[in-house]
Amino acid sequence: MTKTGRRSEYVPPSYGKEADLQNFMKCLMKMHAKDNKGVLFYETICSFREQRHTFIEAVPLPFEEFQDAPAYFRVRSTSWLS
Repeated sequence: MTKTGRRSEYVPPSYGKEADLQNFMKCLMKMHAKDNKGVLFYETICSFREQRHTFIEAVPLPFEEFQDAPAYFRVRSTSWLS
């Protein structure tokens, strides 16, 4: 988000930064794969004084738990709707 005058407008990230982030995520996955672990990434978006900030967390999990993670998040993300 970029503040221009009295309006806030979404400004997409440049391709270079997005490609760098994806490359870094791949490197983390490869690094932890050597230890038989998967990496769970999740994103948190917070607002501070009319500005949005994004935090991307990387959590290494044993591979057995990592394989079950998608089912867990599918259940958790829809359970609050009911």
